[in-house]
Amino acid sequence: MRVQTKQQTASDRGRSRRAVNLLVSGFSRQAIASVEQISSTVDVVPTFHLAGLDQIVYDPGWETGSGLALRQNQCPRRSKAVFLRNERKILVFEFDNLAELRHILYHEIGHHVFDRVLESALRRKWVTLINPHSRHVTRYAARNALEDFAECYAIFVRDPKQLQKIHRKYVFLRDWVFAGIALNLEQGHIDMIV
Repeated sequence: MRVQTKQQTASDRGRSRRAVNLLVSGFSRQAIASVEQISSTVDVVPTFHLAGLDQIVYDPGWETGSGLALRQNQCPRRSKAVFLRNERKILVFEFDNLAELRHILYHEIGHHVFDRVLESALRRKWVTLINPHSRHVTRYAARNALEDFAECYAIFVRDPKQLQKIHRKYVFLRDWVFAGIALNLEQGHIDMIV
């Protein structure tokens, strides 16, 4: 088993250092993304956003116990990934390229952040004030407030200028979710790694 140390991000500044034990497994069964690429994808996320997330598992055949249970419960087979709240796990079923994998991982980590990291007052603010009074960043985000948050989270990490067009959502993520980290205008992305 390979152990890697996660880099601190700018959002982690001023927070007590926590150990994050995140098992990433099954990805050796694919040839699209290397271990280093998956690691660098997760490295961008603030450490405190990963607290309480135990596993990210690649399960293309829906063969793990969790995947089989989802299949038996009629989870749509077209799902590319899912966040399993009670198991503190992300299952990834398929992806076509590295960019899609990154979006999927950030989206599912966004579900974890909404469910386990944000305080209830912030979740309520998103659901009652931010989501209903703003346009959606993707068609998928229009499904409900939780999918909207997960899509906004993924977009904020990958392409903040795109989310900046929806000012209320950008400001909410910047100020309340990412501890005030702003867009690095010179580099055109979020300045997350310390």
